[in-house]
Amino acid sequence: MKEQQQKLRLLKAEDIALMLGLKVQTVYTMARRGELEKVKLSRKCLRFRADDVERFIERKAAV
Repeated sequence: MKEQQQKLRLLKAEDIALMLGLKVQTVYTMARRGELEKVKLSRKCLRFRADDVERFIERKAAV
């Protein structure tokens, strides 16, 4: 159950930028392009599922 909660955890763009060594604006650009799946909580609030970010990292590592 705890592992499932971890995968459903929502991350901020700032968290992802820190994890990947990117600028926050780059994370938003990647989300807009569809490279990174996003969860739109409101008109101005985006979050990212931890498991989607993990999959993104795995795809990039495989290239």
